[in-house]
Amino acid sequence: MKEDDSPLISIIIPVYNAENYLNQCFGSIRVQTYQNLEIIFIDDGSTDHSYGMCLAYAVQDLRVRVYTKKNGGQSSARRLGVEKAAGTYIGFVDADDWIDSTMYEKMFRIIQKYSSDIVICEFHKAYADGTVISQASDMTGMYDGKYLISHFFLQEDCFCGRIPGTLYTALFCKDKIRESISLIDDRINYSEDFAWLAAACLNSPKVYVMRESLYFYRVNENSFTNVHNKSNIESQKLLFQNMANLYREKGLSKEAYRQLGYMVIRDMMMGGYDYFLDKYEELFPYSGVHKNLKIVIYGAGQCGTEMYSKIKTQGSRDIEAWVDRNWSMYDSEQVLPVESIKNVKFDYIVMAVLKQSVSRQIKRDLIGMGIDEHKIALMDMDFINREADSWSGSFLRNEYKE
Repeated sequence: MKEDDSPLISIIIPVYNAENYLNQCFGSIRVQTYQNLEIIFIDDGSTDHSYGMCLAYAVQDLRVRVYTKKNGGQSSARRLGVEKAAGTYIGFVDADDWIDSTMYEKMFRIIQKYSSDIVICEFHKAYADGTVISQASDMTGMYDGKYLISHFFLQEDCFCGRIPGTLYTALFCKDKIRESISLIDDRINYSEDFAWLAAACLNSPKVYVMRESLYFYRVNENSFTNVHNKSNIESQKLLFQNMANLYREKGLSKEAYRQLGYMVIRDMMMGGYDYFLDKYEELFPYSGVHKNLKIVIYGAGQCGTEMYSKIKTQGSRDIEAWVDRNWSMYDSEQVLPVESIKNVKFDYIVMAVLKQSVSRQIKRDLIGMGIDEHKIALMDMDFINREADSWSGSFLRNEYKE
């Protein structure tokens, strides 16, 4: 797209020790068919060659701007990028990811056609073995932003987002994203993507959700050290407080508060699981799985890794085995093939898989292997709802008097 009067789009790329991925990232941005771009690299105190690579890009392409700062995290880097951006529209790309060459042209065409405030596309998950899996939104078309945020998760699969809850799959009118970040507590250091997106959507009556996947998200399956600590759990509490106050101001429904609770629970299931171990005698969110019972953990993704790691650290449960059908993809020797279940004695197999439609299929497969269905524990929706409502209870009591 070479129209002389096309508006400037600023693309913000926070960078921290990303030297192995930067060339692919920058290459995908440089060849965008929408050419009127401002490419902003924010180096967040990298200790590798990332900053020097960004400076070299600025020599190669005059559209590149490079800023460096003391390490403060991705959120602070993005804030600086937004402050420096000159574009009419703003997009974000993570330094270890890459984008389709037509991404910003297609998103801008939607803005032109529908006069939308925000456009959201879908994304691909790209795995180290070369596998690429496209994600599909449950909602497509034009929506009021408040409706989108109030119905973010599926009713029947409460940890499955109906749209991407990320910044990098969205193109924003500059005023919308600048206003949204002014509403978000800068101490929030986890899930700030969702907070920024939600705040922008709450102030946007026209948000268009595309069906097409245009962003490539690099999945790190072996991120065993990427777990939460106490400060991250405190960040979740800050996030809930911040967003619930915004929900109240915008007059959102009771269901929106519960949806916010789902998001916090989902994030702590992937990091901060010790919060639930400390709170409940039963293993959350599996009703009937008590402390004295022997368990097998099924699933070695973020949720299963976090659960295994925190239970092992606390020594609060007897884990007889940790299995995954894709066990060979993981470096850890602790992850075993599913067939190994037959060689251990256990009371329950707990499904550490957030997508419940997948869990139900795995349960059918296990039953087919001869496993007693009563020994297979799926996540209990009533248990999850009680926890979600415990987060929102004080807000709901103040907002909705019986």
